[in-house]
Amino acid sequence: MHGLKGKRRYRALALEDHEKRVEGDGEPPVWLERRGGMLNLSKTVWLLTYPVLFGRLVQTLANLIDIAMVGSLGAAATAAVGMGRQLTLFSELSMHGVVVGAMTLTAHFIGERSPQKVSVTSRQSLVLGALISLLLGGLGALFSRHLLILLGAEGEVLALGTGYTRIYFAGLVFMMTSYLPWALLQGAGDTVTAFYLLVLINVLHVVLDYLFIYGVGILPPMGVNGAALGTIVSRLVGMFVGLAVLYSRRSRVALLPGTSYRPDWRMMWRILRIGVPMSIGGMVTSGAALLFLRILAATPAATVGLAAYAIGLRLGRVSFFAASAFSVAALSLVGQNLGDGQVEEAYRSGWIAGGLGVFFMSTAGLILFFLATPLVDLFTNDPLVIRAGADYLRIVALAQPFSALTQVIGGALQGAGDTKPLLHYAVITQWLISLPLAYILIFPLGMGVSGAWYAIAASAIVQGLLVASRFQSGSWKKVRV
Repeated sequence: MHGLKGKRRYRALALEDHEKRVEGDGEPPVWLERRGGMLNLSKTVWLLTYPVLFGRLVQTLANLIDIAMVGSLGAAATAAVGMGRQLTLFSELSMHGVVVGAMTLTAHFIGERSPQKVSVTSRQSLVLGALISLLLGGLGALFSRHLLILLGAEGEVLALGTGYTRIYFAGLVFMMTSYLPWALLQGAGDTVTAFYLLVLINVLHVVLDYLFIYGVGILPPMGVNGAALGTIVSRLVGMFVGLAVLYSRRSRVALLPGTSYRPDWRMMWRILRIGVPMSIGGMVTSGAALLFLRILAATPAATVGLAAYAIGLRLGRVSFFAASAFSVAALSLVGQNLGDGQVEEAYRSGWIAGGLGVFFMSTAGLILFFLATPLVDLFTNDPLVIRAGADYLRIVALAQPFSALTQVIGGALQGAGDTKPLLHYAVITQWLISLPLAYILIFPLGMGVSGAWYAIAASAIVQGLLVASRFQSGSWKKVRV
């Protein structure tokens, strides 16, 4: 640009009145004018990624503390919260489409240097998210008990779970409206501010959980209901802080005068057109996961297989933090470059983010492969579970590079608004490969639970190759958001 070959201008800050602060005074910017090249672009990807990665770790730590506090209340409380979360997860997946669509459009409009469009997108995503969450939350609160009965809850678990899910669903709108400002900031490339917001919410979550669950001073102990209330109140505070950040006009996403909260159905449709395939894809994957558990439960060594699978998932999830963080960077980079008309730069950004994601997940895969037995041993002393869990980690570790492609290059395709193929690939790999292959390997071929692990790895490899092939083809360059 500006007559200098190879020079590219990366700007995540769209508001013109921020130019002086970005290029000189004030806090150091993430996005600077850089000379083209893999090294500089890799550095930019990392600058966008590390706040997301640390934010994921903080959130995971808060969730573990939450689980430990609920666990101290007994097995019935733990089961009640676990079953309640299965119900609320469906609602969160339904709303995920709004988040993805809003992030993608924000990235594009930041690239266009159109703060007015960013503001419109932000307001309309907040309205859309609130409407959907109010609908789902109302239905969930009304039918909580019936839904838990369908899941098999009874007795004390049913009583505790009903109270927990009703409170959670009643506050679902605060979950969504606290999540959206964080997501919008990430789409704009302001992952540092998003990190601070996430830390605030999760620290408050832990503190409030403790106060409401056990009771302190004038606060009576509320047990499981306190866990739900702590979550909701922390999100309520997060919503107000997030909106304050957007209204302050000091962030890369600003709610400007002249834009309205009045429903703009055309903009809402643009958000949903991008995001709905991702919501459906999440439901497809969750449904396949539930059926996969049923297949494991039908094996002769069902208890061993289910325990090994649970431990393996928990350990393997750590490596996915890096991939999901790099996917945010890929979405932001690809979206902003496309908004700026830099199509080839968007292509390079996606692949560099993908390459870094593959490197980090491959490294994690090597650790899981060579330390499989001692890692599983941390969670159980059953020799059969240890052996099955170690087999799971070693087999799935081989597919880690391909899982990284699915996550990170999938994020790049989301940044381009090319989300429908991701849904198709989820259906193909989860329902047409993973489940049938697991059944065949376990039962007709007699491989036991190891057959299930090979099916997981095979589907992950195919999905990674399909996603990478789609991005390599360049078809996403023609998608209009």
